[in-house]
Amino acid sequence: MKKIIYILGIIGVSFNSQAIDLVVQESGPAGTYGTISSAISAANNGDRIIIHPKVGGNAFAENLTINKTLELVSVQDTTKFKVQGTIDVHASNGRIVTISGLDLVAGNIQGNGTGWKTTVNILASKLDGGIIDFSNQYYVRVISNIVENGSVNISHGEIIGNEIKNEHDIIIQNSNVGDTINIIANKVGEIYINADIFANVRNNLIEVNSGSTYVNGVEYVFSSGDLKLNIINNVMSIPESSTSSSTSGNHFVKLRSRANMRNNIFVEKNTSNSIGPSYFIQSGSVSAYNFAYLGSSSLPINTTPLASNPINADGRLILPTPCENGADPSFEFYDLDLTRGDAGCYGGSYTLDNYFPVNGSTHVFNVDMPFGLSNGSTLNIKAEGFDR
Repeated sequence: MKKIIYILGIIGVSFNSQAIDLVVQESGPAGTYGTISSAISAANNGDRIIIHPKVGGNAFAENLTINKTLELVSVQDTTKFKVQGTIDVHASNGRIVTISGLDLVAGNIQGNGTGWKTTVNILASKLDGGIIDFSNQYYVRVISNIVENGSVNISHGEIIGNEIKNEHDIIIQNSNVGDTINIIANKVGEIYINADIFANVRNNLIEVNSGSTYVNGVEYVFSSGDLKLNIINNVMSIPESSTSSSTSGNHFVKLRSRANMRNNIFVEKNTSNSIGPSYFIQSGSVSAYNFAYLGSSSLPINTTPLASNPINADGRLILPTPCENGADPSFEFYDLDLTRGDAGCYGGSYTLDNYFPVNGSTHVFNVDMPFGLSNGSTLNIKAEGFDR
């Protein structure tokens, strides 16, 4: 059973003692369902629907409407069931929908209607061509998925450990003021935030290979003098542009609020154009222990220039490089081997190695804990993960 599990001191699990399992299996024995839609119709709030892949790897060709608290999970941990059609999750206060082990060969996963707070967990799944799109009525966890050719668009939640291919975006907008959103350890084209929130942008490989105008590694649109972002241990590989315009040129970061920027690597990608990506950083931001390999770009404040490209195609360091052991020497930025951290997306506690390859297996995807503890203090740890 795929569940989101929380640990805070001790493990606590709550469940509906009346919930049952419904099984979807093509030409299955008596008591099973031939389609996912028929199982959803028969299910009650809190039930789990266990889905066997179709014979021959074929897809369930059906649009799904989910209007109750349900779990839709694959029968095996690393085996996916295919669906061809759009999945609509109807909003209702208190509703929780979990989808795990899905291969959506065509169609979107999207919200429908109003009803805050509707919680949606999309785990260990694959979208071959569609998008993930939810309004501000939903709290959405997008964890350990592969999105082949579409964006991820949410207002509240977490986006952790996903591979969002073909230069598509993570988009955050229409959030509640004061929200905190974790965008951690993703491989993605661009990150666009248009909301008055605090964003933790950590250990992402942000890479665009083409695009002559208006490519931004991280863009934060809301204007504020307050600290609104942690941008830590990312790699941003951005192409040259055909224009230097502030509204159409390319940027590594374009931030209209203050940010804490540490341990990042900026790489200017050579193209047939001649104008390198620029930086727009709000006054009062902190920039430290960052590295840049640039051609025609100007160097941002407190960034160490590099004579050669420090990363390979997967964002890993090419040794030797000053980026190795080059992160902020504070303990909170140490690598997992308890040595001084590396700059870039494989450095620190949230290294991409914790999340990739994306294979659908059970794992903890986020741990919230202090990096330092004084003698006699209480250690509080919150962990989030999914299992069967």
